[in-house]
Amino acid sequence: MTQPASSPEVPTAAFSDRSGAVAVVLVALLSSLLLLAAQQKLIGEGLVPRSSWYTLSLGVPAMLCLLLRSARDRYAWICGAVLGLLLWGMAAHSAGACVGSPGSPSDLDCGSIFKPYILALAAALFMLLPFLQVWREHGRRLPYDALYHRAWDNAQALAAAGFFILAGWAILWLWAALFKLIGIRFFDELFGEERFYYPVTGLLVGLGVVLARNQAGALRAMLRVCLALGRLLLPLIALVALMFLAALFFTGLQPLWDTRRATALLLCLVFGTVALVNSVYQEGSGGESYGHFARRLVDAALLTLPAYAVIAAIALQLRVSQHGWTVERLWAAILIGFALLYALGYAVAALWRGGWLARLAPVNTAVALALVATLLATQSPLLDLRRISLHSQLARAGDDLDTLDLKYLRWELGRVGVETLQRLRQDSRVLADTGLASRIDGVLKMQQKWDAGDPPSAALLAQKLGVRPSGLVAPPGLLDLLAAREGRLDANLSECVTGTRCWLMAADLDRDGAMEWLLFNEARSGDLPFFGERDGKWKRLGELQQRSVHRSGQQTAEPPTPKALAEAAARGDFRAEEPQWRDFMLQDERYVDTPW
Repeated sequence: MTQPASSPEVPTAAFSDRSGAVAVVLVALLSSLLLLAAQQKLIGEGLVPRSSWYTLSLGVPAMLCLLLRSARDRYAWICGAVLGLLLWGMAAHSAGACVGSPGSPSDLDCGSIFKPYILALAAALFMLLPFLQVWREHGRRLPYDALYHRAWDNAQALAAAGFFILAGWAILWLWAALFKLIGIRFFDELFGEERFYYPVTGLLVGLGVVLARNQAGALRAMLRVCLALGRLLLPLIALVALMFLAALFFTGLQPLWDTRRATALLLCLVFGTVALVNSVYQEGSGGESYGHFARRLVDAALLTLPAYAVIAAIALQLRVSQHGWTVERLWAAILIGFALLYALGYAVAALWRGGWLARLAPVNTAVALALVATLLATQSPLLDLRRISLHSQLARAGDDLDTLDLKYLRWELGRVGVETLQRLRQDSRVLADTGLASRIDGVLKMQQKWDAGDPPSAALLAQKLGVRPSGLVAPPGLLDLLAAREGRLDANLSECVTGTRCWLMAADLDRDGAMEWLLFNEARSGDLPFFGERDGKWKRLGELQQRSVHRSGQQTAEPPTPKALAEAAARGDFRAEEPQWRDFMLQDERYVDTPW
């Protein structure tokens, strides 16, 4: 194990001898060759082995390229081996969730599984790497200034490698294009072959990382210039946090709930403040030259962060109480949990006596380690978000299985969702409900995520679609049209029979004394397709699009939320209204007023 550096300013991320640089280049080249083998299907066709191969070919070499100090660095090789075992297990777990069991549909939506898997692993490995580097240099003491510099050294090395790849390939592209101009296509064809560009890209990655690690000191100087921008922006976001919380005392929280985006916006405010505070705090001494007023303004803003995290949690809980837990909401809950940890820690640091934000370093260290552990756990059976979501949806439905979102189980929860649908299909409650049984069969037969499955029957539509005004009955001809494959709106009706609130609303749109029927879908409230009977046959006549009303020079109000529109449809609060402006005809061309 190497000796700790005397100062974090010493670029300990550099190599202890020349063999380290050679080892990094060879590891990057080997990684590209392993990826080439997977791309050319030399390792088999199974999703589980291919996913494990891709994960190991990317994750372990990336870690080694930033951790190796020399070719004989036993610490780095041991870390790589342990990491490889960990990644192999998580890759097998995630890929297994995307492989159908025998007798079940094989076309599962792997994107909903692998996107969070890739993002979670990338974030966890990036945050874990500085701890491994500093552990080797300083032991269990883990000084914060060293962690700070290692994290930024790694980020800059990856950025430099990316730039080196782009620059190298730009030159190769120019090379091929120039020779192609004079009729020599050999280089253009060569550079486009997988057996060429995979190894060349790996070589460029290795050289870029070596260059960046040898120039860590110079890159840190550039970093200070970039972080100076955060120094200017921190008072601004602090002022925003204070003013917005003060405004909430007058407006209340209901406007936030109505936007249905409150959680995301409040988290942006919390994490944005955290990021800018760290751009000023840096390794612990960056705030020494900050003025007294600026410090007090930032301290006051930090004391508001717990309130924002709690409001975000309340907003999420409102959605969960209405619709249950989904994978997306569980990820939001994880983010809110860590936002609250940061907010409470930073509030304590603002109140702590001593140096300005003196307790910020232990908060950052502890939360980072907890976040690494949580991200890795989400890609393992320890914290399987898909199973948690499934149990929540089933518990929420209880005995009323008709309220289950079958498409969500089929496409968002992978194998466990499909197997649950198959078990439900054999449930006595489903066998006794032919409508629900046919819906489950239709969902299981779906070939693509946005297919509607088998057409819903007219009887099922009559059961699922509310009719307004109250007392009217949907015409049988209209229901037959909607149930027919050539006439129905696939996406809208698919959602209407799987849980989304939908209504058929009668209104005389063309003033002929006969009612037209509009289909309202809460999930697609901006568009209203409408139908009518013409010459004894029901047809889809057109589609109305939502526009904000603008009258008498007054400013247009914010459009109502889908929830508010759904409640208005349920009450029957609608009417057909004459337009303010008639259409204008210029010869045979019609000009229609568009409100603004």
